[in-house]
Amino acid sequence: MNNHQIIQRQLSAYLDDELEFSETIQVEKHLDNCDQCRRVLTDFQTQQNLISNLRHDVPVDIWSQIQGQISEPVDEKISPPLWRRLWFPIPTAGLAALLVIGIIFLFPTSEDPVFDPINNYLLAHAKYTMDYPALDGISLDEPAVSSTATSEAEPFEDTDVLLSAYYDYE
Repeated sequence: MNNHQIIQRQLSAYLDDELEFSETIQVEKHLDNCDQCRRVLTDFQTQQNLISNLRHDVPVDIWSQIQGQISEPVDEKISPPLWRRLWFPIPTAGLAALLVIGIIFLFPTSEDPVFDPINNYLLAHAKYTMDYPALDGISLDEPAVSSTATSEAEPFEDTDVLLSAYYDYE
């Protein structure tokens, strides 16, 4: 880098009085002999004057006004619009309901939703009669068993006895 380039890099610092005394003397000597560097320095001075003319005075109480506006409490509670507040909860509730309904229908609690021991007895009896057909000598006109209860037992106890006899038989 030659002396001319070094001086051009120092012109802005020279204009702002940021150079040491020896560097300032060196730049001034170079400016006496170099028209190009004088034009660059003149351009810098023109720009600096234009920029300084753009400045305006700031009011003295500007900071107190800003602080007053900052420290004022906000009275209104800003809430999002109704559609935005309901956007998340409604689909979430719908998905939860769909999940519950899906679980109920996909995973039933039992195979036989209506548990009645008599149904099991009738199914077992039907299977038994299919395996062992009725004998020819039985009369269907007269009942072989009375339909009236002869004891104080619960109606399901008889069914349980018959079922246990049938299932133990096989």
